[in-house]
Amino acid sequence: MRVQHIGYGAGTRNPKELPNVLRLSIGESDDATASLNTDTVTILETALDDLSPQIISYVAEKALAEGALDVMLTPVIMKKGRPGTLLTILCNPSDSSALQQFILRETSTLGVRIHQEQRSCLDRAHTTVVTPYGEIRIKFGSHNGEVFNAAPEFEDCRAAAAKHNVPLKLVQQAAIAAYRR
Repeated sequence: MRVQHIGYGAGTRNPKELPNVLRLSIGESDDATASLNTDTVTILETALDDLSPQIISYVAEKALAEGALDVMLTPVIMKKGRPGTLLTILCNPSDSSALQQFILRETSTLGVRIHQEQRSCLDRAHTTVVTPYGEIRIKFGSHNGEVFNAAPEFEDCRAAAAKHNVPLKLVQQAAIAAYRR
C-alpha cells in the first residue's frame, strides 16, 4: 500500500492492560502486488533416515496422485551423522489429514510436522503451440497481463521426443520458439 495519510487518536478510557490509542493509515493498494493470488497452504514434513530410497521415491510420486500440490525431497544430515531425506509435502488444508495418514502409513516415520503458510502465485494458464514434433502445451504465469514465466510441458515434450526419436532439448527449444512467434 502507498500510504497517503496517517491519523492518530486516543480514547477517553485508560485501561491498565493496554493503551487506548488508534492509528489509521489511509492509502491506495500498490498495483504491483494488488492482484497476486494469495492462499493458505499446509506444509507436512518428516525426516527419514531409515527408509529405502526406492520407497521414498514411490511415496513422493504417490503423494502427488493423492492430491499434494508439490512434493520435495531434500538430502539432510541427521543425528549421529546419518544421511537422511526431508520429505516436504505442500497441500491444500482440506487434504492435510488424508496426506498425514498417507505419510504415517507409507513411511517409517513416527510423526509429521504440520504448519500453515501463505503463498502468492502468478495467474496460471496454458496454450498449445504447433511444432514440427506435434502439439506441445505451454504453461505460463502472468501478473496484470504481463507474462513472467513460460515453459513447455515436460511430459508433452518427452512424448514427442520419443515418438520422433529426437533429443528432448530439441523439442523443448522448438516449443519455446513456437510460443515466442
